[in-house]
Amino acid sequence: MQRKRPNAAPRVRKAPPVWQEQPYRQPVWEEAPQESYAYEEPPYEEQPYEEPYAEEAYYEPERATRVPPQPEVIATNTAIRLTCTLCAMCGLLAIFMCWAEKESRAIRHFAVQSTAVTALHVLCAAILLLVSGLLGGVPFLGFLLTMVCWLLYIALLVVIVVVRVRMMLHAWRGIRFTLPVLWRTLEQFY
Repeated sequence: MQRKRPNAAPRVRKAPPVWQEQPYRQPVWEEAPQESYAYEEPPYEEQPYEEPYAEEAYYEPERATRVPPQPEVIATNTAIRLTCTLCAMCGLLAIFMCWAEKESRAIRHFAVQSTAVTALHVLCAAILLLVSGLLGGVPFLGFLLTMVCWLLYIALLVVIVVVRVRMMLHAWRGIRFTLPVLWRTLEQFY
């Protein structure tokens, strides 16, 4: 039982805190979206097709209709393509394959090409070595000529490596590769 105090002021009831007076609202993450965020694109208006203006066709009609030449495929078998790639990479194997392989024209083609590159490499290297050796004894001029010969050999080596890599890529794809300058001379050996 509660006792009353005689001279005490009546208790005034305090207002409830603000958060208790408001009705319950769901947290933001639980509410359903109030408006749609979907963007509706207007329908696409189809443009009429216009023939593009081709300057080449206007001046040279046969040039516009000319189709670029497709590379000639000479090997489709994986074993033959691998052998062609090895012949293009290694000159000694290519020299062996020139005499050993009689059936596959693709292997023979890349073997002859690689043999020609190897022969060109050896010939140029021998000439540069001979010039460097003969003129190397001259006191100042010999040293300069030797340096020039070595720089020429390094440039030749870079060119040979680039040609061999191109030959290997063409051989792996099974596409005919012909050396730019020597192909007419080498055709008789295929």
